[in-house]
Amino acid sequence: MKRGLKNIIAVTFGELVGPLLGFFVLVYLARTLGVGNFGMINFAQAIFSYGLLLNYLGLPTLGTREIARNQDPAKITSSILSLRLFLSLLGFILILIISLVLPKNNETKTLVIIYGFSLFTIGLFLDWFYQGKEAMEYLAFSRIISYSIYFIFILTFVRNKNDFYFVPIGFFFSNLSIVLFQLIVYQKRFGKFRFAFNWKDGKGLLKVALPLGVASLFIQFGQYFTPSLLGFIKGNIAVGYFSAAAKLITMIAIVDRVFTIVALPMITRYHAANNPDLLTTLLNRLHKWLIAVVLPIITGGIILAKEIIILVFGRNYLPSVPVFQILIFFFGITIFVSLYGVSLIASGKESRYARSIGTGTLTNVILNPFLTAFFSAIGSAIAIVLAEAVTLTFAISNCRLPDSLKQCYDVPQALKLVLKPILATCLMAVFLLLLPNINIFLKILGSIIIYSGFIFLIKGLAVSDFELKQ
Repeated sequence: MKRGLKNIIAVTFGELVGPLLGFFVLVYLARTLGVGNFGMINFAQAIFSYGLLLNYLGLPTLGTREIARNQDPAKITSSILSLRLFLSLLGFILILIISLVLPKNNETKTLVIIYGFSLFTIGLFLDWFYQGKEAMEYLAFSRIISYSIYFIFILTFVRNKNDFYFVPIGFFFSNLSIVLFQLIVYQKRFGKFRFAFNWKDGKGLLKVALPLGVASLFIQFGQYFTPSLLGFIKGNIAVGYFSAAAKLITMIAIVDRVFTIVALPMITRYHAANNPDLLTTLLNRLHKWLIAVVLPIITGGIILAKEIIILVFGRNYLPSVPVFQILIFFFGITIFVSLYGVSLIASGKESRYARSIGTGTLTNVILNPFLTAFFSAIGSAIAIVLAEAVTLTFAISNCRLPDSLKQCYDVPQALKLVLKPILATCLMAVFLLLLPNINIFLKILGSIIIYSGFIFLIKGLAVSDFELKQ
C-alpha cells in the first residue's frame, strides 16, 4: 500500500496546512468584520456557488476516473478544460443576472459579482488530473500556495469591518496561483498543453458526465441552499451564527476530503484490475477505518462544542454551539456517503449515485424552509443532517442491488465493526467529562492518546488493516 500511504500523507499535509491557514483567515474575518458583515460575505459566497454549479457539471470527477483508467490524458485534459471555461462564462452570466434581481443592498450585490470572476480561474484547475494520476503531492503544494497567498492578502488589506471587498479579491488571486502552479507542473511533467476543443468530443464527455454533473449540482446546491435561504428568512446575523458552526465542520471534514481524494482513483484502479476479492478486502477495511475515525470525532465535538466556539470565535458566537453540535452528525454521515458514492462512481454506476444525492437534496429543500422558519439556524442544521441521512440510506440501498460485490456493503457486517470503537469512545468521553476544567488543548491531546491507545489495545484496529496489495 506504498502508493496509497504516500498519497494519504501528501493529501493530509495539504488539507491540514492549507486549510489551517484558511481557518485562521476565517477566524480573523469573523472577528474583524463582525457578525453582520461576516454573514454578508458568506451569503455572497452562497450566491456565487450557483455559478459554480455550471462550472463543474461532473467533469472533474469524470476526468479523475478516466485518467485513473489510463485513457488519453492530453485529449481528456484539453476537452475538459475547454468545456469548463465555456461553462464558467455561462456561470458568470448567471451570477450577473442573480445580482441584478437580488433583493439585497448594493454591497452584497457587488460582493457577488467580484466573487464571480473566480469562476474563470476555477475552470482551469487541474486537481482532477493529478488526482487521477495519483500524484497527490501536486494537489498538496497547490493548496498550500493558494492558502498562503489568501492568508497574506487578507491580513494585509482587511483591517476593519468596512474592508470586506478585499475578501473576494484575495479569493481570486489565491485561485489564480493554483492555475499557474498546476499548469507549470503539467508542462514540465506531461508535455505542452494545447486547447484543442472538439465539439463532438465535448458533447460525448458531457453525455457521460451528465449523471455526475447532476449529482454535483445537487451537492453544491444543497451545500449553499441553506445559508442563502437562512439569509432570506432570518437575515445576516443568523447566517453568521450558522456559518461559524458550518466552517468548523468544514475543517473537521478534512478527513472526508482526504478520504475521497485518495479513494476514488484507488477504488477505480481496483475495479479496472477486475479482482473482486482484493476489492472486497479494500472496501471492508475502509468501512473499518471510517467507523474508528468518525465515532470519537462526533463524541468529542459534542462534549467540547462550547469551548471550541468560544476559543475560535468568541462569546458573541455562543448561539452557534447547538448548531455545531447538530452539524457534527452531518460529518459522521457524509463520510460514509462518500464511501458508497466513490464505489458507485468507480464501478460506472453514476446514475445510482445521482439518484441518491438527488433524493437527499430534495429532502433538504422540503424540510429546510419549515425548520428554518421555526428554529432559525438550529432548524437549518437539523434539515441538513436529516437530508444527508436520507442520502446515505439510498446510497447503501443502491450499492446492495444485485452485485458481485454486495457483501462489501452488508450493513449487519458493518455494524459488527462498531462495538470496539464504541468502547474506546466511551472511555474517551469519561476522560472529558471527569476533567472539565483542564485546558481544551490538553483535553484534545488526552482524548487522542486515550482513544488511539485503547482501540489498538483491544484490536479495534491492527497494523494489518493498513496493508493492501497494489
